[in-house]
Amino acid sequence: MGLKAWPLSSPFGAILKTMNLTELMKTLPNGFHDAIMKSVLVDYQKHEVHIELIVWVGDLDAKDEKAREAYKEAVLIVSGLFAWVIDPPDLYWSPQKNEKLMIDIGSFESLPDEPPVIVPSGLFGNWIYVTNWNAFIYCVAKTAKLKWQD
Repeated sequence: MGLKAWPLSSPFGAILKTMNLTELMKTLPNGFHDAIMKSVLVDYQKHEVHIELIVWVGDLDAKDEKAREAYKEAVLIVSGLFAWVIDPPDLYWSPQKNEKLMIDIGSFESLPDEPPVIVPSGLFGNWIYVTNWNAFIYCVAKTAKLKWQD
């Protein structure tokens, strides 16, 4: 069980590290907090999800605002997909607003209640909270990797 990701200090993949999605979050300066979700492609035949993101990689301690608010485009590829469950958006959300979808990602263990899916042995379970929707996406899979875009 694991994933290959390019650590932020090595954005061109010079160092590959195997980990699960929660461990991947820890390699990022801000995890996936305040990332922007651009698109999601679920490929049921390949058992994969491709999530186009704009990841907040800024340094909170930087004096320069540009360095604090730095973002970088990436694709999160989750493979060995077992479950992908999307809560409906809040009634107050409207696609006509054309807002950027802000997200955060965490492990099932951090939820106050049981998630609506099981996690079989050898797989990981994570939630994606879509702030604009006030709703969760639940993901259970085997591997994942983060691919930085040029």
